[in-house]
Amino acid sequence: MKQRFSFLDVRAVVNELQPALENAYVQNVYSDRRRFIIKFNTGSLLVEPGVRIHLVEKYEHGISHFAKAMRSLQRKKLRGVSQCGFDRVVVLDFGERRMYAEFFSAGNIVITDTFNVVVHILRTIPGVCELGQTYVANNAELNLSVPLFCSMPFKKFIPVDSMVLSDIQRQLEDALETGLEAFRKELCAGLVCRSGDASPEDVTAMLEKTALGCTCSAGALCRHAALAEKVCRFGVFMERLLERMGSVGGFGMLVLQGGQPCNLLPLEVRTEKETRVFGTFNEACQRYFVEKAKPEVSKSAVAEAKQHQRVRELERDVEACREKAELMGSDPLAAEIFGAFHAFRESRVGWDDILAFKKKEDAEGNPVSLAIKKVNFRSGTAQIRLGDTDIDVCMDKNIHYNISRYYEKAKASELKIERTRKAIEKLAEKVVAEKKHVAVEKRKAYWFEKFHFVLLPGKIVLSGKNAQQNEILVKKFLRGLYFHCSVQGGSSVILETFDCEVEIGGAAAGGASRLSVEADSIRTAGEVALCMSKCWDMRIPHPVFYVGADQVSKSAPAGEYLPKGSFLIRGKKNDVQVYRLEYGVGILFRVEGPLVGAADSTHGPEASERLYFSTDPRTRKIVHGMVVTGPWSLLRTFKYRAKLVQGSAKRGKLVKELQALFSKESEGAENEFIRGIHVDELTEYRKRIGRKENPFPSDSALHDMVDNEYEAFHKSETAAAAKLARVCWLGIVQVAVVTLANIVILDETVQDASRRLLVYLAGIAGADLQKQGATEHVLGNAIIFVVFLLVIDSMVFVVCDKKNAALSFASLAALNLFLARRCVFTRASFADPYGYSRKCIQVLVNFVYTIWIQYVISVVLLFLKRFDVSTLPVKMQKIVAGTGFQNRIFETFRGSSKINAFYWVIGFFRPICLVGNVATKLSPEDVSGILCHEIGHAQDTTLTLVLWISAFAFHAILEFVPYFFARVSDVALAQSPFRLVSVEVLYYVNFLSVVVAYFVVINMLRRRSEYFADRYSFKCVPMYDIRRGLFHLSLCNEIPLYMPLPLVVLLSGHPSTHMRIRALQDKAATPATDGP
Repeated sequence: MKQRFSFLDVRAVVNELQPALENAYVQNVYSDRRRFIIKFNTGSLLVEPGVRIHLVEKYEHGISHFAKAMRSLQRKKLRGVSQCGFDRVVVLDFGERRMYAEFFSAGNIVITDTFNVVVHILRTIPGVCELGQTYVANNAELNLSVPLFCSMPFKKFIPVDSMVLSDIQRQLEDALETGLEAFRKELCAGLVCRSGDASPEDVTAMLEKTALGCTCSAGALCRHAALAEKVCRFGVFMERLLERMGSVGGFGMLVLQGGQPCNLLPLEVRTEKETRVFGTFNEACQRYFVEKAKPEVSKSAVAEAKQHQRVRELERDVEACREKAELMGSDPLAAEIFGAFHAFRESRVGWDDILAFKKKEDAEGNPVSLAIKKVNFRSGTAQIRLGDTDIDVCMDKNIHYNISRYYEKAKASELKIERTRKAIEKLAEKVVAEKKHVAVEKRKAYWFEKFHFVLLPGKIVLSGKNAQQNEILVKKFLRGLYFHCSVQGGSSVILETFDCEVEIGGAAAGGASRLSVEADSIRTAGEVALCMSKCWDMRIPHPVFYVGADQVSKSAPAGEYLPKGSFLIRGKKNDVQVYRLEYGVGILFRVEGPLVGAADSTHGPEASERLYFSTDPRTRKIVHGMVVTGPWSLLRTFKYRAKLVQGSAKRGKLVKELQALFSKESEGAENEFIRGIHVDELTEYRKRIGRKENPFPSDSALHDMVDNEYEAFHKSETAAAAKLARVCWLGIVQVAVVTLANIVILDETVQDASRRLLVYLAGIAGADLQKQGATEHVLGNAIIFVVFLLVIDSMVFVVCDKKNAALSFASLAALNLFLARRCVFTRASFADPYGYSRKCIQVLVNFVYTIWIQYVISVVLLFLKRFDVSTLPVKMQKIVAGTGFQNRIFETFRGSSKINAFYWVIGFFRPICLVGNVATKLSPEDVSGILCHEIGHAQDTTLTLVLWISAFAFHAILEFVPYFFARVSDVALAQSPFRLVSVEVLYYVNFLSVVVAYFVVINMLRRRSEYFADRYSFKCVPMYDIRRGLFHLSLCNEIPLYMPLPLVVLLSGHPSTHMRIRALQDKAATPATDGP
């Protein structure tokens, strides 16, 4: 049976392809494993390297794009098809590109440019054919000369199919009127002998004087006219054969055996077997390779066959082990053999002596010695023969141990057999299930399936997949409403009336009879517009609006240009309150229903057939099942559905998981129709399927605040350890630098030496140091400034590392103050315990005074406007009453364009204040989300702690820093200007360390409080409400901070509102906590 093309088959195909595909354009290129389909506008060409090439009419579905070849060949014009001589290489010439298809060995596909430089290759051959190398084509010609005929067998002389070769041999023998072997012997032997003094080389030279070596001009040959005539007949026959092979084509023949094709021939031959003739060789190829294709065996069936084979092997092992054990127990020769082994061990004789003794006993015919076939003294094993059975035994053990060992082996094999048979039962069930699944043809798609669509009762939502489809939707289908998300790259979404009935969640709704659209349909279309935009990838919602069809225009204002897929919106935009970035995939069944007219609406929007769809058909007759996607708020009511979330999991695996999920959940007729859904329908939506959501952010406020930005700084697995090590090293460096600076500046001995070194480095060595006061002053400032920069740089790096930043700053600031205070105060000897105590008392008094002012100011809130709690939803009213805030929510009188809310931490009432006419600008649901967040602050004690720390630190800095600075400056001024400047800068550095540490700790606590409040509000009201409230704050009140990450961590007391929305979005995406 032919498995691959010969050079004659390749020539036949090329001769037919040239007129069929010349000047055709490539529309697409597909690949399925090692088969490639080049789709032309006039037909499709199948190329299987190393096997075949021919035209096809139908090919397998589910073929994936061959990206590299498609980029090179798509829209190219085929200028010609040729064969490299008689080699099995086909050349497709596309002008700027050439494609070489090789059909020898393992085959290959090589795409080159006009200079034959390889640009794409299927299989790289190192050193022979690689990217960037020049492809060398071998234009092999078929040599049918007499010398070659004499030097090799006939089947190698003409390398064609055996049936074609037999037919050629028969025709040649008829032309020569003699057998080939007789002609070869006469030509090679008789000619040389009868040519007088001519040598074999002379005869060969004479035969090669012409193209085929067929003429007989030599004198020696002329004397033998009969032989010369045969040589001439041979040459004429071969010329005609070459001409026939070069023009082969337009004919194909299948040779049948038992009704199945067993051979494929491009030439007509005589045979006794049944044959089938075709008008073209390409047609014969299609029929041959389709009918001879082996049925695809599933992996489960192959695994089951292997398990059966394993069971048979184990059963043989069990039988053999038991037979050996019984034989050793029953044969007395075995006991004698083990007795000999025991004697060898007891005698402690050397190995060589034992082997010599065995050789001697073998010669004497001792049965015990003859039964020992092999001995391995190193491993202590031997092979003995009892009867006709060879048994491996342990020489170091007795016979009973060896018998037990074989019985234990048999028992272990029996246990393996039992486990294997259980596995076979499971595989058998899987094979049966796979056999039930019959490959279904892909159904004809509805007209709306080329877009993203959502079917609603009496309506349809359509969304474009690209800019071209956006243009088509607006120009051809827009009659109702147009939706769009206010973000660059958003898809065009339209909501149209559609003559259909859809049962969703068991509730049926008839087709729409009026042009007005309901609020639910607008909401669904808005969610589609939101999810079909870049908001899906950013996980941040943006406003969505809709307008009428007459407000959408493609006409750009004068002097402007609208790119493809963009439109101009005129007039008022209507906002859609949607924030859910949640999408799903489900199964919708088409069920039978009455037909209004004969036209088929599945092929156009104007057709009149009413379609009936149901998510749960129950007893209704199902026509087919189909995969649909849409907002999760709609899809969650489907009987068979799955939620889609952002992610990057492998698509093919997820498609199979969806198939398995829907098949497992369904039963009866629904299961059959679900399993009958073609994989392409699921593959269409697989790009929107992702892995499961990340868990809710951890309690570390710093990590929560930076969210994805922090992740960008730490992509490697060892980032945490590396950052911690860097913090430690920077801390050590900073401590060393500050300590050295304190010693250099404040110690007189070291100070003199350092001044001499600095002056020397400045190029003024040898000068009088007493006269270089200015230089000392400048150099002193320089070294302190360098220390200052080192400290600041360390802070910037360290601040990126969560809690380590606060600990590092606090410890370093304390160390700096301790070193400076110890050096200065000890040498100056002017410690003032009374002044120090007075300052401590003053700080405490001021602190208590500040807290008291907070309480007094809170009384002013009694004169503000109280918020009407009755306007809130009933559930929210209960939450407010339960937390005791029914009379503690106030609104400010002043009008403000900014929306804000805050919780008064310390005071008589600890109220919640709303700013910016929140009640009139936002809906009650949105206000509920904001109020729950502020109530969450009231349930947390972090803000109270922050206030106390802030007040105490503020007064401590105001009192102690000037006090220390003044006392140190007085003493330093009396010694030298250099000392004064040094102490000043040193204290500024220490003061900055304290301030940075304070801000890091305080802002970390404030951010933690914000996330705590968000989580609390999440428990009180639906996720939708709290997220909407935060979203309004983002739109109305937030100014983005475009600053480096360390400064954000240092200065920002609130996490970004968008990041808080993103965290809540992640939390809402989990099914267990999904909002209504």
